[in-house]
Amino acid sequence: MADEITVQFGVTSSPFGELAGWVPTGPATKSTPKERATAEGNLGNEAASKTYGDIFEWTQEFVAASATVAPTVPPVIGILLGEVILTSIVLNTSNTDFVRMTLTGHQHTNGAHADTLNQCTHGLSVSAAFGAIDFAGGTAGDAADIESSTLTISCQHLDYLDADGQKHLCGNNHTAKASGSTTWIGTPDTPVGAGWDQVNHDQPEATTDFIKNTYTYEKGLTLA
Repeated sequence: MADEITVQFGVTSSPFGELAGWVPTGPATKSTPKERATAEGNLGNEAASKTYGDIFEWTQEFVAASATVAPTVPPVIGILLGEVILTSIVLNTSNTDFVRMTLTGHQHTNGAHADTLNQCTHGLSVSAAFGAIDFAGGTAGDAADIESSTLTISCQHLDYLDADGQKHLCGNNHTAKASGSTTWIGTPDTPVGAGWDQVNHDQPEATTDFIKNTYTYEKGLTLA
């Protein structure tokens, strides 16, 4: 009988590098999207086609690695984190789960970005490894508490290709912001704190549940 083959088992590394207080829930998802240009002839029939573009995108989810020590959220958006330009951080919290984080970013095969792009130190963090957290600085009062929340810290990104459309030429980050929502069981004294703009308020009611309030909020971030 032949010897057992050697195949990778589990997650051995992350394109985002080592992250303090986090472990990956699974491998990173890598995609290499291409655009497709076509030339159409008589009756709209395709006469020729060619793909173009030079980018690969990474997404990976992480979960807090400790029940007692809050993990560290990457403090800068737009930075070269590991081998990837970080353009999105999504945090999810629940009163019945560990804090979870999903990172998204990209890089190029030719003309890869260095750590010289517009960046923003966002100043947002998680205060615990387990349980629900309000990111907008609300105050519960005596008749409410947090059930769940989500926060997205992101920036947009613009890239240009070379004359042949096959190699990355240049790019940079722009338009950074933070947006999130918090669901409260009951009605908090202060739903959204200073520095945030409240953009929506939902108050669903059910015959077999307590009143809940979900507040959605946003604020701009400064790239430099």
